[in-house]
Amino acid sequence: MQERLLKEERASLLSDISSIRKNATENKVKVETVEKIVETRVMKKNENLLTELRTQLARYEEELQSYKSKNLEIEAMYKKKINALQSKIDSMNSNYKALKKRRNYEIEGFTNDILHLRKQVKILEKQILKFGPLEDREEILLQLAQETGLKAEKVHGELTGLKAKIYRVENEMRSLPF
Repeated sequence: MQERLLKEERASLLSDISSIRKNATENKVKVETVEKIVETRVMKKNENLLTELRTQLARYEEELQSYKSKNLEIEAMYKKKINALQSKIDSMNSNYKALKKRRNYEIEGFTNDILHLRKQVKILEKQILKFGPLEDREEILLQLAQETGLKAEKVHGELTGLKAKIYRVENEMRSLPF
């Protein structure tokens, strides 16, 4: 009886095992189908995300290209401006040097003229005083020579003032930001 019960119990357990195996295989098939469905959905979602990312990447690359081209245009424009300003500075510097040279020559000429006139006035005064008492005509010539000397000193003072002004302008030009 016990053997029989054990055999029946064993038979019921075997039938339970076979039904559990059937359920397990059915569940395995269901899980595999669900996994395939989920995998296809994930793949579709990933493909959609990839296409969106690719379109965004293409759009950003186009924007980058447009910004690069604008940047190159702006750089070219500023290079032209810089070259123009540089050439302007060079021409101003050459003009300034020419003016400075000319001014130095003029100042040298004026000082030489003034020195020469002073010498002539002194010689003239000596010759006039040498020949005796002053007559009206000689006195007028002496006064004229003295006035010429005063004018020469005045011109020399003006030249010195102009020279100071030119030096001041030179210093101002040097301090200009280029």
